[in-house]
Amino acid sequence: MSRGQIRLSQMVNAAPETVFAYLTDVDRSPEWDPAVARVTRMTRGPLRKGSILRGTLEIDGETYHADDEVTEFDPPWHFAIRSVQGGADGISYSLASDVDGRTRLDATLSYDLPDPPPGTSYDPGAARQDLSDGLKASLVALKELIEREIAPPT
Repeated sequence: MSRGQIRLSQMVNAAPETVFAYLTDVDRSPEWDPAVARVTRMTRGPLRKGSILRGTLEIDGETYHADDEVTEFDPPWHFAIRSVQGGADGISYSLASDVDGRTRLDATLSYDLPDPPPGTSYDPGAARQDLSDGLKASLVALKELIEREIAPPT
């Protein structure tokens, strides 16, 4: 089993309220997270602590479903989800503003990957790197989406 955490940060040229709004607009998650095909709210009402989200993920041509619970919802500073399917998988986002009106978005991904099937090779370092690369790509895509959409018209 491979267990650990990955922490990455991204500066976004937008206010924390704007970044938080994009981050928690689950219908738009596929626009910035390449593994996510769709997110469905399983809990009625507004997104809040305790809400259950079902993500449809497409990885290497395979479709998976992941149910997650919102464990933190403190606009515009904290948002976190954890897997309700077992394990310690989850992601937490913290936002902080700077004097220039930008937002530092810190993401902490916790992972607990199962053992591979018997007889298969497995490189935990490569798995960690893949997770890190995926998280970095999604943070960059979120930054670019926000900055593109809030930029003044030219």
